[in-house]
Amino acid sequence: MTSPSDAPEGGIRHAEWELPEVLAAVVMVAFVIVTITALVAGIVYAGSRNPGVGATQAVGESMEVATAWANPAFAFILVVGVGLVWWQVRIWSGEIDLAVAGEAEDPDPDAADSPVLVAAFDHLLRAKSLASWALPLLVVVLTASLASVVSSFLIYRGQGFGGGEVWSNHVETIGFASATWLLVLAGLVVALYVRTQVSHEFTVAEEAAGSTTVPPSPPVLVTGRPGDDAVDDREDEGEGEVSESPPGAGWAPDDEG
Repeated sequence: MTSPSDAPEGGIRHAEWELPEVLAAVVMVAFVIVTITALVAGIVYAGSRNPGVGATQAVGESMEVATAWANPAFAFILVVGVGLVWWQVRIWSGEIDLAVAGEAEDPDPDAADSPVLVAAFDHLLRAKSLASWALPLLVVVLTASLASVVSSFLIYRGQGFGGGEVWSNHVETIGFASATWLLVLAGLVVALYVRTQVSHEFTVAEEAAGSTTVPPSPPVLVTGRPGDDAVDDREDEGEGEVSESPPGAGWAPDDEG
């Protein structure tokens, strides 16, 4: 658990990055690098194709080079990164739930400034950002694995269904792609859940804060004779509504003798 890092008075306090968050961010950055370099490699390969290779086969080979990384092993690493983000949400959501439960039992106007609570919401916002970054990466992996299947059929097209070696390659490619799709779909579900859960935690916290608002003080009723100094003083101080007694209430005229 971490608390907000030191910040100057009046500045924004941010929680320090924890190891799961760092690992998830590193995995996503690594995937961006792999994707870009593989795409560049495919383009370079397409520009240097053998003149004796047909155009369709050349496109398939370029796609194969560009999507060689889209396999279950790489997809699993990305899904693990998303799982680390989910773990962070689970941990810090528990901290918020405990704080909200304690606030319901014993309202504290300074609870919103609790270092643990501030750090919890900071971690949740960071987890939501990481999950948002993971979504397009997962879609790219899904697309690349599909492209790898297409490349297999472009390279070996026209060989017929009887070619054992050809269809052995097709079946292997389809199997790896299917496993990749399964992992990617799991990652998409987890990433979408993280975004939904973070939004839910903020909604619950806002509702809890609204339900613990201290009601205004009731008006103060002061009785007395119109024109009394005490009544005038209470009105000037603004202590509440003042009820003036009607003539004859609470006092009696002097005896005439």
